[in-house]
Amino acid sequence: MLALAGPLVWAMHLFVIYGSHAVLCSRDMSGRYSGIVVGAATLTALVALAAVGVWGRKSKAFGPPGQTRSFLRNSMMLLAVLSAFGIVSSGSAVLFLPACLALR
Repeated sequence: MLALAGPLVWAMHLFVIYGSHAVLCSRDMSGRYSGIVVGAATLTALVALAAVGVWGRKSKAFGPPGQTRSFLRNSMMLLAVLSAFGIVSSGSAVLFLPACLALR
C-alpha cells in the first residue's frame, strides 16, 4: 500500500480540488475562494508526498533486504515524483483559467 501512496495522494488532491470547485461555484461564490482552496490543497498534497518519500526511504516496510526491497522502494519514489508532477499541473490550472467558467 505504501508503494501506491503517490497516486493515492494525487487522487485525493483531484477529488478535493474538483469537488470544492464545483461546490463553491454552485453556491455562487464565483471563485472567490477557489484559488485559496486549490492552493492549500496543492501545498498539502506536495507536503504529504514529501513526507511519504522521506518515510519510504527510511522504512523497512518493503520486506527483507535485497532486490525486491530496492525495486519496491524505487518504484514508490518514481510514482511519487510522477504524482508530484500531476499535482502541480492540476493545481496550476487556477493560475491560468478563470474560476467557474463552465458553470456560468
